[in-house]
Amino acid sequence: NDLLPEGDEPFQVTLSSAVNATISSSGGFDGGMVVNDDLAPRLTIAPQELAQSEGNSGSRPYVFSVTRDGNVGVASSVSWRVSEVPGSATITGADFTGGVLPSGILSFAATDSVKSVTINVAGDATAEFDENFALVVVDNSGLSPNVASALGRILNDDDDAGIGSAAVTLAVP
Repeated sequence: NDLLPEGDEPFQVTLSSAVNATISSSGGFDGGMVVNDDLAPRLTIAPQELAQSEGNSGSRPYVFSVTRDGNVGVASSVSWRVSEVPGSATITGADFTGGVLPSGILSFAATDSVKSVTINVAGDATAEFDENFALVVVDNSGLSPNVASALGRILNDDDDAGIGSAAVTLAVP
């Protein structure tokens, strides 16, 4: 009995060296299947959308909480990454502290249900459209990937000098 989501496991039993019994001539073996009954934890991210101005210098932290619920009695790790949102202004590594699209690993102890992801957006004084990014969290420990996502919106706070803003309907990947 364990809490790990895993594939069904076949087993075989072979009887030999009987004492006070007879093993039939057709052989003393049989098999069976241990059927997995453990589900992977469910992942959620809050807030689902976080919008902040980027600032003119330094960095602005965007903090998201990743929650796992359901089968959480075992330690596990999930990967996370920042990616583009189709249909919105393009993000690049330059939009983030460190100059690359952020990514990482969250490690949950058996007793943990919530972890934080902090994404540091780099401030600039460049007039541009608002930019959007997706925070995507993936747990590959089960039989199929468990994915959650949320939206970060980097609001332009610089003189837009005619750039304007565009209303965009976004689908988070």
